[in-house]
Amino acid sequence: MKFKLHQQTYIENEADGMGAALREIGYELELLPTTSKVPGPHWEPIDDEAKALCKKHGIVFTGHVPDCMDSLTKQLAEAMERERQAGNPDAIAAAMVKALMEAGVIPKPVAKPAARAMAPAEV
Repeated sequence: MKFKLHQQTYIENEADGMGAALREIGYELELLPTTSKVPGPHWEPIDDEAKALCKKHGIVFTGHVPDCMDSLTKQLAEAMERERQAGNPDAIAAAMVKALMEAGVIPKPVAKPAARAMAPAEV
């Protein structure tokens, strides 16, 4: 799946195996279909797989990350600590998304109701 970046960002690219590097505006990021990464609002989805991943996570492409990130330092640190304690290998990315959700910048996903098992009818 392919994305185009609209803001300079430090990100690890799974496809090229590079570590976290500063990616320039216009950089085309290709992710593996099995990615656990959550797209940012400044990642423009290019193909249908990328659009589906954005939809799955409730991410709407806006072209930029809001300037409020500086005001989210405390929430980001708290979210990162929660992710680390939960053993999440993508703690930084997950924490950024969760901090943005907690601040109301991006929508929180709506939980689907759990499926109920059908009880056998009494005779």
